[in-house]
Amino acid sequence: MKSLTISLCLLLLPLAGYAQDVHPDIQAALDWQLPANDCKPPVIKQSNVTSGQERKLKRAAKKYEKCLGKYRTILAEDQQKMMDSAVHGLTQDQADTIMWHLKVIQKVLQPVTPAPVPAMELDDPSVFFGTQRGH
Repeated sequence: MKSLTISLCLLLLPLAGYAQDVHPDIQAALDWQLPANDCKPPVIKQSNVTSGQERKLKRAAKKYEKCLGKYRTILAEDQQKMMDSAVHGLTQDQADTIMWHLKVIQKVLQPVTPAPVPAMELDDPSVFFGTQRGH
């Protein structure tokens, strides 16, 4: 039993040394988590908006855009730090983890675009009636 414990310690000793050799930049990239987005978009509560409410809404929209810009800047800086950490050399597992984090950041930084509206043929009555006439 004692020899089993000693041999197990000898097997795990190289792994313990390996874990300590991870560069701090790489470790930071591996431990990265998506920061919370605390930016609150402005909300319109009524359909009849007065000029005073409109000014408030414009200020709120400007504040929201500024907050969102800061959030995106933080993510872009994190992204650059992760890409720079690769200089120190990565294992395949580390590279996979960091690539996953980079994909998450890229997805968040992508601008939201509305889905394209399909072109309608105006001479096709099924567009307006759901089925073709005469059937």
